[in-house]
Amino acid sequence: MKPSDIARDRQLDADLAEALGDEMPANLADRITSELRQPMPHARTAPARNSWTRWLAAAAVVLGVVVVTSIATANGNGTGLAGGQDPAGVATVTMKSIETKRIVTAEATDSSDRLLDLANFDETSIIITQAVKGPSKVALKDCTPRESVERIAAELNVGFAEYNGVLLIGGLGRSGQTGRRVTMRCEAMPVAAFLRQLHARSGANLVLAGNIAGKVTCEVTDAPWRAVLDNVCAQLKLEVVGCGTVLAVRPQQPAPKAPRVRLQMESQDIEQILTIWGLMEGTKVLVDSDVHCDITVSTKIADRLGLLNCIAAGTSSQFVEEKTNRVVRFSADKAPQSSTTLTAESLALRTVQEMAGYTTSLDKTKPTVDVLVRGALSRDVVRAASTACVKPWPTELAPAKSGK
Repeated sequence: MKPSDIARDRQLDADLAEALGDEMPANLADRITSELRQPMPHARTAPARNSWTRWLAAAAVVLGVVVVTSIATANGNGTGLAGGQDPAGVATVTMKSIETKRIVTAEATDSSDRLLDLANFDETSIIITQAVKGPSKVALKDCTPRESVERIAAELNVGFAEYNGVLLIGGLGRSGQTGRRVTMRCEAMPVAAFLRQLHARSGANLVLAGNIAGKVTCEVTDAPWRAVLDNVCAQLKLEVVGCGTVLAVRPQQPAPKAPRVRLQMESQDIEQILTIWGLMEGTKVLVDSDVHCDITVSTKIADRLGLLNCIAAGTSSQFVEEKTNRVVRFSADKAPQSSTTLTAESLALRTVQEMAGYTTSLDKTKPTVDVLVRGALSRDVVRAASTACVKPWPTELAPAKSGK
C-alpha cells in the first residue's frame, strides 16, 4: 500500500471515530476502503476520492444507516464545521448552541460559601477577598454559574474581575458585568460591530484587536451575555482573555506551556498561600511586610499568571518576577487608581496608553484596537489593549501622570 493510502486510511479512522463515537466497529475503516476500491460498473478503475463525503456514504452503506453530517473536503484547504462555523467565517448563534449548565437549586446562605459552591459546581477558579461579607439572597435559579457569581457581586456591591480565567470577587473596580442577559438578532454582521452591540446591551467592558475577522448570525432571547460572547469567539477562532475589569478579544494564540496549579485554602493570609504555591511551582516567593490580608482561594486548574495577577489585585499589591532566579516578590501597590469610560474604534495602542496616563514608546499608528469600556480601571484598559495586540503589559504600571 502506498504511504498516501496509509495516511488516508488513518485519517478515515480518526474522522469516523469522531463522527460515530464509541460504537464504531474496529474494522470499519478496512471495510469502507474495500467498498471504495470496488470498480464502478461503468469504469475500469476505482473512482477518485476527492471528498470525505463518499467515505461517510460508504460507511452508511456498510452500517445500514443514514449519516447526515458536514465534512471538510480533503484538498487540504477545508476545516471542520463543528459548532456552526461556516468556511467563510460566519458564526451562527442560537439558544440551542449556547446551552450551558444551569443552577437548579441555589439556597440563600453566606455569600462566601455560596460563591465556593458555585465554583465547585462549574469547576471555576475563584478568589474571594475580605470585602465579601454577609448573606447572599439574590435569586439564582436557572442562571449559569458565571452569571450567578456576577449577580452575587452586584448584590453585595463589591468588585468583580477576571484574570486569565480566574475570577476575583471583592477587588477594586467594577467590570460592568452584572449577570445581565441579552436579546439579539442579526444576520451576517461583522464581528466587531456585533461585539459593539453586545457591549451596549450587556455593559461588558471589551477591548477588541484590530485584526479580528468574521461575521455573526445571531438569534437569541434572554441569553447570558458571556455565553453568547464565548460561543461567537469559539466559532470564529477568537479568544477572550480576562485583564481585570476588562476583557480582551483577539485571534486565538498558541496555548501557554506554563504549569497550572490547584489550590484550595479558605481565609488564609496571602503569604501562607503564596508560600504553598511557590513550593508547588518550585519558585521562591517574597512578600513585603505591608502586604498582609486574608483571602480565600479555590482553583481547579488555574493559569499561572492569572492566579498571580488575581491575588495581587485582590490584596492591593503588585508583583515582580525574576525568571532567571525563579523569585516572585509581592509589594504594596500604592499607585493611584483612575477609571476610564471610552468608546472608540481603531485606536493605536500607544494612544490608548497615553489616554490612560501612561508613557509609552510604541508606534504611533499600529497596532490598533477598538475600546468599549464604561468606568473600567485605567490600568486594566491598558492591559487589555496590550493583550489584544499580543503585546506584554507595560513593565511599569504606575501612571506617569494622573489618569483621565
